[in-house]
Amino acid sequence: MRILHISSPLTWRGGEQQLAYLIDELRERGIDQEVLCADGSAVESFCRNNKVTCYTFNKNILQIVSASIINEICVNDNISLIHTHDAHSHSAAVLSSMIFGNSTPIIVSRRTNFPICTNWFSKVKYNHSSVSRIVCVSEKIKEQVSKSINEKSKIVTVYSGIDLMRFKNNNVDALRLSSFGDNLTHPFIGNIAALTEEKDFFTFVNTADVYFKSTHQGTFFIIGDGPYRSQIESYISKKGLKDKIIFTGFQQNIAGIMKQLDCLLFTSHSEGLGTTILDAMACRIPVVATRTGGIPEIVINGYTGLLAPVKNADILARCLIKITRDHFYRRMLVRSANAHVYNFTKQKMALQTLDIYHQVLYERSLASVPVLQPSLLSF
Repeated sequence: MRILHISSPLTWRGGEQQLAYLIDELRERGIDQEVLCADGSAVESFCRNNKVTCYTFNKNILQIVSASIINEICVNDNISLIHTHDAHSHSAAVLSSMIFGNSTPIIVSRRTNFPICTNWFSKVKYNHSSVSRIVCVSEKIKEQVSKSINEKSKIVTVYSGIDLMRFKNNNVDALRLSSFGDNLTHPFIGNIAALTEEKDFFTFVNTADVYFKSTHQGTFFIIGDGPYRSQIESYISKKGLKDKIIFTGFQQNIAGIMKQLDCLLFTSHSEGLGTTILDAMACRIPVVATRTGGIPEIVINGYTGLLAPVKNADILARCLIKITRDHFYRRMLVRSANAHVYNFTKQKMALQTLDIYHQVLYERSLASVPVLQPSLLSF
């Protein structure tokens, strides 16, 4: 078995981390893998640093060129399966089948909770015969995807996983949140995410505003960077919270930073699953999150964390106050969440994905067996 993973983003976010975990786990199990990614991308750097066979393409070229490259790799390297990890990769892989006759079966990973587009090509690429499985990272995404797929049996759920071992280190080299000011007060409440529209940091700011109307204790941290940073900074200034909400920028040692928080406040209005929440659970940090996408599949309200409606700063603030003031309740949530997180490991994710690979190849082998005509069996 030889897998070709395809990834088009230049940056490193949750999907790229899941790809890295999958490559590492499958390599330990002796699976041959290659990667096709964007030239100059973070995934290319990962492959070079970890001695993973890697091909690159220019993101500025037409997808038909990428499709040709995919077909060439599949033929020359005897690829058994293509696994696409984002929408652009999915498109290019299907085009390699439609235009160049590439017969390699395609596995599609679907991580976003947005509806599938209704344009002609989106309908075609999700229902194309070359697509053998659509792997969703939550049941909510599976439900969303199923609305656009004719053959429902192709859709499966494999939850994203995390590396529990990275939270067992002391992480002494991590950025110290206390270094951002001389008079910072606990609880430290933070969110670790890219500053994008769907992460809804405006609700994070609104929640802080409501929270500080009930107490003067606490500091909020926005840990990450992204296209919405300037807008969020302006909004914080407008609310008069510049001394209460701190930007740390993008950080590498997330495990070390997470352990310094007293609560994770996750305010997304759309989320496939939310692996940052799993990280918090592994670090024994309580979670307050919005009830959207796959989040309720990992945050069981009142048991592994607290949930609030999307964009509802009042309820989110009440949840924060309950967790930070009721220490017994906090310990109960943390204990339950830490046990629950063992259902979402990178090892489990990789084994379930490998099982899907075997299923698809088995189905392909059955399809290639010739059907004997009754006349050939008569004497």
